[in-house]
Amino acid sequence: MIGNKAKIKAESNAPPLPRALAQVPALIVRLDRHLRVVFSSLDGHTGGNIRVSDLGIDIDRRLLEQAMAGQEVAFSTSYVDAGGKIQFFENTYRPSAEAGVAIYIVNVTGRESALRELRESDERFRRLMRVIPYGISRTDLTGRLRMSNPAHDKMLGYEPGELEGRSVWEMFEPSQQDSQREFFFQAIKQRPEPAPNLGKCLRKDGSLVDVKFHWAYEIDDDGELMGFISILTDVTQELMVQRELEAAKLDAERASEEKSRFLAAASHDLQQPLHSLSLMVGVLRETHDEKRREEILNQMVLAVDGAQALLRAVLDLSKLEAGVIKPRRVPVSVADLLAQIEAEFAPLAAESKVALRVVPTTAVILSDPILIKSIMHNLVSNALRYTKRGKVLIGARRHQGQLSLQVWDTGIGIPKDKQREIFKEFTRLQTEQHGIDKVHALGLGLSIVERACLLLGHQLTLHSEVGKGSVFCILAPQLSATVRRQKPRPLPAATPHSADGDVVLVLEDDAVTARQTVDLLKAWGFVGVIATSSTEAEAMARQKSQRLDLILADYNLGAGHNGIEALTRIQKLRRRRIPAILITSEDSAEFHQEMTRKGIEMLPKPVSPARLRALMDYLLGAKPRVQTYK
Repeated sequence: MIGNKAKIKAESNAPPLPRALAQVPALIVRLDRHLRVVFSSLDGHTGGNIRVSDLGIDIDRRLLEQAMAGQEVAFSTSYVDAGGKIQFFENTYRPSAEAGVAIYIVNVTGRESALRELRESDERFRRLMRVIPYGISRTDLTGRLRMSNPAHDKMLGYEPGELEGRSVWEMFEPSQQDSQREFFFQAIKQRPEPAPNLGKCLRKDGSLVDVKFHWAYEIDDDGELMGFISILTDVTQELMVQRELEAAKLDAERASEEKSRFLAAASHDLQQPLHSLSLMVGVLRETHDEKRREEILNQMVLAVDGAQALLRAVLDLSKLEAGVIKPRRVPVSVADLLAQIEAEFAPLAAESKVALRVVPTTAVILSDPILIKSIMHNLVSNALRYTKRGKVLIGARRHQGQLSLQVWDTGIGIPKDKQREIFKEFTRLQTEQHGIDKVHALGLGLSIVERACLLLGHQLTLHSEVGKGSVFCILAPQLSATVRRQKPRPLPAATPHSADGDVVLVLEDDAVTARQTVDLLKAWGFVGVIATSSTEAEAMARQKSQRLDLILADYNLGAGHNGIEALTRIQKLRRRRIPAILITSEDSAEFHQEMTRKGIEMLPKPVSPARLRALMDYLLGAKPRVQTYK
């Protein structure tokens, strides 16, 4: 069979249509062995009086001789008719019983045109099958694949043509093959309405691909079922995105529900100490017994501490959830970290009759100083809250090239079925510890610990046994011992510092707050002096006779001034570094970094008197009496 291009060229060079063939759709000629015409369908019997050349048709002498030798020959010819159209003829040279040759010439133009259209249509279909991006296959009534386009082969990981002849149900995952085979033969018998469906197909390498099936019956002209046509679409990515969207939607809904629960619980826990305060104020007004008044005041302090702790915890947790906290990993001296923790909690431990012990260490870790302090603060606070008697131990151990910061307690312990639950917001253990002599257990501290550890990439572990106590461990990268501590300080004493008339400058632009602060300092044995502006504070610093042992400064001083600038100028005027505490509501990482660089301690508003006193005792106990300011 010659190619289309060659065939078209041959047709374009076709000779004119012979007159004999133009008259009839078919011509029969019988020749004797001398190649004389003895019969022609045009003229009937001629008696052998004319030769074949007289008919005006082309005769291939070589093929004619083959027919004379007893071999039947068939071939095609084409001519151009008077209208310029190509006419196709089928020629047959057949040996005759009378030792001659019978020639049959039939006009097959109509058939050739139909075949050409069929071939062109088939070629267009094959080109379409090659480029269409969907997997298309044809299956016969035995379930065998009779056609599989390249996209179908590629989708299932096969080479072109490799799938043909295989059973269609073999293309499904093993658990579906029996049901797909059963459905196939049921469809042949029952003819259900075709409907698209999802499934998983088995690739050649054993992996699975999610596909969407569209299928239809293949029917012949007589309405008989011949097989099935299937179109497959790879929907793996689409389903993955859909699952991710559904998961994200569920996470958002869960987050919304948790936030609503969080806010409801926070509102309840905040209202509880405020409600207690309101009641106790009323009781205090009506009580004249000094012992009872002292008890009420102690309860009021606990209520205030609870409200303040809740506000700080909610703020910390909201920042972690919002992602506004970006960790700044720098070398952190563990000794400095633990010294700050001990200074803050030593008074509380002494009051609770719990031994607080810090194991000395020279280790340095890579962490965020603000976040790691928050983590340790919450762990120690949690340990003291749930330890009725015994001790709380804080220390560090080397572990596989890292450092494990550990908080041990001899408290009530945590049941195994609660050891994951306690890291959820507002989850707390119900114990006898929650009496009127204890600060409200808020259930936020461990949630903050877990989220901060995730943010830092520090591993958090818990080991606990009911009735024996717990140990929380934070695994952080340990740096070389050659890294120097940033702010070396001696560990503070567990007992409060003796005020001994130490003078504290209170730099506060709100006169009422300044007066209340001085009253509190006086009750502790300090001497408080007030400056309501940077100008007043600097004027005091210039007075050589004015003693200044410590400075408490508000950050916002009004008129564009702030406590950091004021403290810096005061230090320069006195030419020595005076211990200072900045009281502020600012809590950004950049702000903490600036405080660290300038060596200024800070406390967030609202300030707990216990924390303030602990930090003051620590600074005054550790302060150098003479230090040149540079």
